[in-house]
Amino acid sequence: TIALFFATIGLIFHFLAIFSKRWTVAIPRQPRGPNDQIHYYGLWTRCQYSNTSFVIPDISSQPNIENFVCRPNTYLRYNINNEEISRKCYLSRHQCSSIIGVHPDCKCKYLHVTRTQQWCSILAAVCLLFAIFSLYLRIIASPQNVSGTFLLALAPVTLFTVALLLMIITMILVGASLRRNEYEDYDIKLSKEIFPPLSTVPETFNLYRLNAFFKNHKDPILHRNAISTFKSIHKERFYARIDWSAGAEIVAILVTLVTYMLSIILAIAQVN
Repeated sequence: TIALFFATIGLIFHFLAIFSKRWTVAIPRQPRGPNDQIHYYGLWTRCQYSNTSFVIPDISSQPNIENFVCRPNTYLRYNINNEEISRKCYLSRHQCSSIIGVHPDCKCKYLHVTRTQQWCSILAAVCLLFAIFSLYLRIIASPQNVSGTFLLALAPVTLFTVALLLMIITMILVGASLRRNEYEDYDIKLSKEIFPPLSTVPETFNLYRLNAFFKNHKDPILHRNAISTFKSIHKERFYARIDWSAGAEIVAILVTLVTYMLSIILAIAQVN
C-alpha cells in the first residue's frame, strides 16, 4: 500500500512536469530587439509574456493586460541548398504556428532532442501506469502457482526500472540541450571576418542558418570557429536555466526511486 501511494505521487508529479510549460527558461541579459524577451520552454511549447493594450472610449489611459502566450515548440526547416527558399524561410522564422503562417516551402518541426524528450516522458508515464496497476493487482490478487507469484513480484520492479531510466534520460537531455532552443529562437549578428572571403553573409544567424551556411560553404575550421563564436555570444547575452517543470520531474524521479526500492523489498518478500 505504501509503495502504491508513492507510485501515485510520482505519477502525479510526472504528469505535472509533462503538461506544464516551464522546463527551461532563456533570459536576455540586455534585450536588443522585439524578440529578445524571456522565453519559457516546455516539451511541446515555448511561451512568453505579451502585453495587450485595449483602447476604451472616453478614457485617457489604455489598460494593459499581460498574457502568457504559448505556441508549439517548433522551428523552421527548409531546403538549405536553395538560396531563395532559405531567405524566405528565415524571414518567417518566428511565424511557426502563428496566425500568419509560413511560406509553403518551409516546414515547422520539433528539434530531434525535443522529440526524444517527448517520447521518453510519454513512455515513462505508460510504464508508471502499468507499474501502479501491477502493484494494485498484487494487493487484490492471490496467485495460485509459483509462476503467477513470480510475475506479480517482478512486473512492478521491471516497469519502475524502465520508467526511471526514461525519466533520467529525459533530464539528462534537458541539461545537455539547455540552450538548444535559445540557439534557434534568438538571432545573433556575427562578424564577417569569421566567414569565407567573398561569400555573401546574411545579417543575422540562428544555429540552423549558421550550419546551413557552412553546408554550402564547406570549411570545417571556419565552421567550428563560427559555432564557437556564436555560442560564446549567446552565453554573454543570455542566461539559461531549468525551471520549475524540470523540478517537478526531479521530484517524480526521487519519489519513483523510493517506490522502486520498496517494490524490490516487496518482491523479495513475496518470492521468499
